[in-house]
Amino acid sequence: MAMSTVTVFSVNSSTGANLTALNTTTTDNNGHFSLSIAPQSGPVRITVEGGTFDSEMNDATIASPGEVSVLASNAGSSVSGISVNPLSTLVDSRTVGLLGGGSSFSPALSTAKSEVKAMYGLSSNPDSLAPDYTVTGTDAANLGLVLGAIINEDQYLCPASPGGLVTALASDFADGIFDGKGSDGKAVSYCGGDLPAIAGTVGLQDALSALAGFQDVTKAFAFGGTGNILTTNGLADIANNGGHVYPIAPLATINSAIPKGAPAAVNTFASSANTATMSFTRDYPSATLLPNGKVLIAGGFPGGAPQSSTTELYDPASNTFSPGPSMNVGHLYSTTTLLPNGKVLIAGGVDKNGHNLASTELYDPVSNTFAAAAGTASMNTARAIAMATLLPNGKVLIAGGYQSGVGFFTSTELYDPASNTFAASGSTASMNHGYGYGAATVLPNGKVLILGNSTTTELYNPATNTFAATSATASLTKSRQNPTVTLLPNGKVLIAGGNNGIISTDLYDSASNTVTAGPSMNVGRGSASATLLPNGKVLIAGGTDANGSSLTSTELYDPATNTFAASGSTVPMNVDRHFNTITLLPNGKVLLAGGNDTNGDALATAELYTP
Repeated sequence: MAMSTVTVFSVNSSTGANLTALNTTTTDNNGHFSLSIAPQSGPVRITVEGGTFDSEMNDATIASPGEVSVLASNAGSSVSGISVNPLSTLVDSRTVGLLGGGSSFSPALSTAKSEVKAMYGLSSNPDSLAPDYTVTGTDAANLGLVLGAIINEDQYLCPASPGGLVTALASDFADGIFDGKGSDGKAVSYCGGDLPAIAGTVGLQDALSALAGFQDVTKAFAFGGTGNILTTNGLADIANNGGHVYPIAPLATINSAIPKGAPAAVNTFASSANTATMSFTRDYPSATLLPNGKVLIAGGFPGGAPQSSTTELYDPASNTFSPGPSMNVGHLYSTTTLLPNGKVLIAGGVDKNGHNLASTELYDPVSNTFAAAAGTASMNTARAIAMATLLPNGKVLIAGGYQSGVGFFTSTELYDPASNTFAASGSTASMNHGYGYGAATVLPNGKVLILGNSTTTELYNPATNTFAATSATASLTKSRQNPTVTLLPNGKVLIAGGNNGIISTDLYDSASNTVTAGPSMNVGRGSASATLLPNGKVLIAGGTDANGSSLTSTELYDPATNTFAASGSTVPMNVDRHFNTITLLPNGKVLLAGGNDTNGDALATAELYTP
């Protein structure tokens, strides 16, 4: 943003409101600025307003755009090296929303950054990034894609006066949900009307997917910026404009891809002939969506053989699996977590001899290698079928698990990616009950809900490293082993089914810390897989019924109506499966891989679902 006004404010740590203006300056023609302030031990906000910027999409000049901002926990004397951009603005708004819900400042800011990074595929904080349009595969390049998608959508939705979408999206996202409404439940104003409910989800995803589709993975981006090799991508281009070359075809194509309403439902599984097959059969493998858009499939039980140390990489762009590097040890029933640095932590599980593991694996997608065993940390306790989640502070909580002859653990582990160490056992909190075969879910308030093999639940507070007393936690309506657990856009958690063919569901409300009975599925199922779809619905697939038979059927839950679609309106998979992986891909499709069928055979097949 050129010739814009930059102001630094001290901020109320309880409300997020601006207090005193500490200094002000103006950006140069390249959007750069630098200013000095007295060191601040408390939070500060940098705002940038007015001026102009050139659209990443077509070089159009956008005048008097909406304010963008960045929120920081403190500041030194020089305000420099900070990127103020649309994503840092979303972080700012979400932090203030969390403060309004009772969170304290540091965990609120950490949670907001984690949520925004996860949504846009970043491993770095948005306020530390400047967009780069001349490279691919980096956080800076991904930020460039996002900015291009935002201004493209803005120009499409408000062609007469674009520039206000970021402000509107920030208001929309204050409650953590893109639904066209603010924290007060009222419609967000935008372009002389109301912000479309799909603006922050479907519309932006269409623009982002289209931009990614025009990206040559070995060259530069096929839009905006300098140094692009458009002829390599086979795209038409217009005349050189001040050193910038822009394609004609992508802009028109991307504009046409953004719908005026919600896209038509496809609700289809691709045929087996159009779905890739893994190199190995795998029952109970793990799957992790990587920052580069590929999916790491690791370990599992290959059927009639010891636990597998092999891995596979699924590429959505080519719809193919390719062999990945081998782990140091075969893992089954392990936990898998994508870390803020882009690496993947695989922890514990069972080895080929059936013994619980305390060891971990650390996968680096940049080098496509696993760290040597000597370079990985070990947990304090060997554990399998535990629950793991990435906390807002960047650490990983691994809770519970099971060991034959011992039972379910109440102990937990706390992994710090910065030091690649697990906290000493005496410094980690213990749960009130032992859990396994369940899930851990980070809630909108930053706390973690843990459940499994019981009616009780646990509530972990990362800010205090404590579990709430049993009297302060909610109870499920039914004991559930291997249910599906899905965080919904409305902040509630859908807990569905469980072993022995449980057909009922529960809804946990983080705002009131209560559980209510949800609607029943069409078929009772346990060991199924579930994911939140881009349209806000939940796909629940496969699993086993009351007789232990593996299922091909699926369920489709709509949080807006709190109902499951009738069985006749859902589509079955090509193969019956349970204990398979499920991954929402960047293109909006869902990959289900491996698992076990009714005959007890491990599967190499996969399914590809289009919502």
